[in-house]
Amino acid sequence: MKKALSQSEIIKKIQHYCAYQERSITEVEKKLMGLGVAESDLSEIILELKNENFINEERFVKAFVNGKSNQKKWGKNKIFVALKKLNISDELIFQTLHKLNNENYQNQISQLLEKKDKEIKDKEIFVRKQKLIKYLIGKGFETDLVLQWVDKKYSD
Repeated sequence: MKKALSQSEIIKKIQHYCAYQERSITEVEKKLMGLGVAESDLSEIILELKNENFINEERFVKAFVNGKSNQKKWGKNKIFVALKKLNISDELIFQTLHKLNNENYQNQISQLLEKKDKEIKDKEIFVRKQKLIKYLIGKGFETDLVLQWVDKKYSD
């Protein structure tokens, strides 16, 4: 049987958790509840972590957006949905997504399109286009942008 952690042990543990990588408030709350912290104490601990700069929503969202965009090659729609699940405000999400480098974003779509196109075995253009559209929309890219890129690829 686990022994209950003291308040100072919990704070130390959660500070380490936040220092390891950027965390959202929702993630920190879940972790605290997993450590047995009462709901009534959550806001006090969260406030302390904010004041000590262990958690910062803007910093978290920036790191999340850059990581998912650059590493996972996610589009804006998929990033938006993931951040909404973490209870991040629409305004903060839109501000951060707006700061994404458009040239890099366009290059990602182009690279993903070319890579996926090489993997598709079907010879029929209509089927190829449908598979590419489905794939890129599934990666979270905006439908109108995907359609432009797929049309551009097959108009040449």
